[in-house]
Amino acid sequence: DGRVPVGCVATAFAQVMKYHEWPYRGAGSMVYEDTEGSITNTHTAAFSDPYEWWHMQDEYYVWGVEPEEAVNAVSELMYELGVAAKMDYENGASTTSSEILGSGIQKHFFYEAITHTESSNFDQLMNSVLNDLADRRPCIASIPGHALVIDGHMKQQGDNYFHINYGFSGQNDGWYLLDNVREKAITDVFTGIRPMLTALHLGSEYTTDGIELRWVLPKTRSEEATQIDVLKQDILSGTWEDEAEQFSTFEVTSTSDYKDWSLSPAGYAGNCFYKPAGGYGNREYHFTSISSFRLEQETRLTFRARYVLGEDDFSVRISSDNGSSFSSVWSISNSSQENWTEIQIPLEVFSGQDILIRFEYLVGNYYPDGGVWIDDIQLVSTQWYDWTVIHQVDELTAYRAECTTNFQDDVEDFSTFEVTSSSDYADWSLSSTGNTGNCFYKPAGGYGNREYHLTSNSSFRLGQETRLTFKAKYFLSEDGFRVLISSDNGSSFFPVWSVSNTSREHWTEIQIPLESFSGRDILIRFEYLTGEYYQDGGIWIDEVHLIDVTGADYLKYPVYYTFLTDLGEGINILAYQVRAGEQIHPHSEPFIIDVSPPAALSK
Repeated sequence: DGRVPVGCVATAFAQVMKYHEWPYRGAGSMVYEDTEGSITNTHTAAFSDPYEWWHMQDEYYVWGVEPEEAVNAVSELMYELGVAAKMDYENGASTTSSEILGSGIQKHFFYEAITHTESSNFDQLMNSVLNDLADRRPCIASIPGHALVIDGHMKQQGDNYFHINYGFSGQNDGWYLLDNVREKAITDVFTGIRPMLTALHLGSEYTTDGIELRWVLPKTRSEEATQIDVLKQDILSGTWEDEAEQFSTFEVTSTSDYKDWSLSPAGYAGNCFYKPAGGYGNREYHFTSISSFRLEQETRLTFRARYVLGEDDFSVRISSDNGSSFSSVWSISNSSQENWTEIQIPLEVFSGQDILIRFEYLVGNYYPDGGVWIDDIQLVSTQWYDWTVIHQVDELTAYRAECTTNFQDDVEDFSTFEVTSSSDYADWSLSSTGNTGNCFYKPAGGYGNREYHLTSNSSFRLGQETRLTFKAKYFLSEDGFRVLISSDNGSSFFPVWSVSNTSREHWTEIQIPLESFSGRDILIRFEYLTGEYYQDGGIWIDEVHLIDVTGADYLKYPVYYTFLTDLGEGINILAYQVRAGEQIHPHSEPFIIDVSPPAALSK
């Protein structure tokens, strides 16, 4: 059908990210060539569009017809995770590494760096999983040839059992020992998968109270935020330096944490950045400046280094396109310098450009006691950016949706809905197996040339943002189920939601926005469409509500806000910084506020 499997790695990460419903949107874009196997292609993704978590379902039936908005929402997420993972798409199975995607969600999806633990250290692996679950965080594990999600723990007769979401439409979900998941042992786990505690800017607006700034926080971490600082970017000039005492102006951006860059106390003076020899040959090992530098005509990069290299390689690389690509400006391999030496690299070729700096180690043959040590990094004669707190938000205030139920049918009888079918064979009836008490029930089957539906026996006047909600279970083969609305007193009905050839074994809440019928009187119809008979099939409906919503967009995310009253005229580059008690989290992506002169604002 022209489609390939999305891949178990992308599926597992998507499930964990759906739990967090983060990010609101991603960052950046990516292009890669899938050159492996029999299916090749060029894949691209722009990650900056919002992800519609509110449309995504907990379950999808692969051969069924699900609501279009639910399919589109999860499809966008799955494909873009595949691009971030550089997926090898094939007919039978699509493959990549959880390590690669772990780095991808940190770079493009505002997640913290994840921890990779192999089964060779089984006690640490076990503790990592237990710690995540104790903190109410699912994690990802691998067995040979497959990635899956661990989302629960119980102890039985002294043994630790873990609940596995196995994939494959849930057919192998269950409780397993880590050394026996369908006769395969867990080989490694990826833990600490949680959103960065950062604020994503949504927009700004001039108001009588000042310039309103609006942002969102990750839902599963928002309660940790105790204060939001609004920062303003300043430009400084001179000699910039980093004494390598900690990773503050540089961050580790490797695609594996095995033998990765770290801090070492064996610096020229104090700590230094250190990469031991070795690592995986198909992984990248580098650290990169967090912020960019504006170079002048005579800017040069200097740093102190020691290195013991076999066939491995060490290079300094520069990006002038905000990290999309890096080019080498200095490199060395198969060499050693046991004493600290100063390296000087002229950068006049990048004069007038904003650059990022990267120090990269390329794996070769292992060399005992080898590695690279970096200290005292300087940019001489340059401009760089600093941040100043210009506004503090001590009490976080958010716009939130308000809901009022203006109609409720608990489906104990046919009092507000009536059977309006054209046949009473296998027709709608009351069942005692509702979510609470009775429910409407339509068994599978019926005449193919007859209609089977329930219709409200009186009309409802809809508000600006009214939603129809109800609980449902269904087992559908080639039959279907849909919800229809009439705004002409029953002369015609318009479908607003439908499913077919799919199932929901558990009660699921369906929400249908009806803003297109705002201010009109409507009738509601639930309709079953006959198809192939399915033993034990049918539809169950309970708890039908009409809810008036004020601020429906805020059902998706609470939107936090504050007002700035003293921002200077012209271009202002701002960012948010989240505080959680005494801990200060890295600042957000910068955004621009262009303040026009007062005369221009009054026009």
